[in-house]
Amino acid sequence: MLVRPVGQLLVLEPKRFVDHMHNSQGQQRLASPAGLGSLYERVLGEQATRLHAQVAALHCGTASLRATGRMRVERGSGLLSRLVAMVVGLPRSGSDVPTRLVIVRHGGCERWVREFGGAAAIRSQQTGGRAGELVERFGVLAFVFVLDVAGEALRFRQRACHVRIGGVRLPIPSVLAPCVSAVVAPAACRGAVVSVRVDTPLLGRLLAYVGTVQVQEILR
Repeated sequence: MLVRPVGQLLVLEPKRFVDHMHNSQGQQRLASPAGLGSLYERVLGEQATRLHAQVAALHCGTASLRATGRMRVERGSGLLSRLVAMVVGLPRSGSDVPTRLVIVRHGGCERWVREFGGAAAIRSQQTGGRAGELVERFGVLAFVFVLDVAGEALRFRQRACHVRIGGVRLPIPSVLAPCVSAVVAPAACRGAVVSVRVDTPLLGRLLAYVGTVQVQEILR
């Protein structure tokens, strides 16, 4: 099995996915493309060399890019979680949602715009934190992730969440903070399989999506 069911959503299990690709299909490991000094290479350090090329193509470059794909999107089932998702503009549930990703890279910062179904967009800004950490900001919310490589997949594990307004940073207690987890693994043919979940201790699941994206254009 490459995925496991969580409710009606299929969630990627990266190590089993990569093992299946190598053992069942005989797919060879590809070297990570060049991209000295990219944000993710700096955060990952030597681990970046263990990423599959299809994952590195999305994360380890220094040029801006545009990628497209299709996602299975699922909002939480609770009334309050659905209300919160609607208020903050999270994408609607759908089994085959066209998705567009634009990554703009400048210096040590990356701006990500994720569009679902041509409407809902999730915008964030990513920068490096302490060694091995990535900081991603969604408006006033900032999430601190520890990155690592499992097999040839990239994992995001949240370490902290805080509100940041100007130069003021206010940590959010873990019993209240939303928790984001993500995995990016090589797809069976081309592109990368992305699996993201957003949960909260009080409301449960807010959003989850999984699907394949592929780089379409390098933006100079």
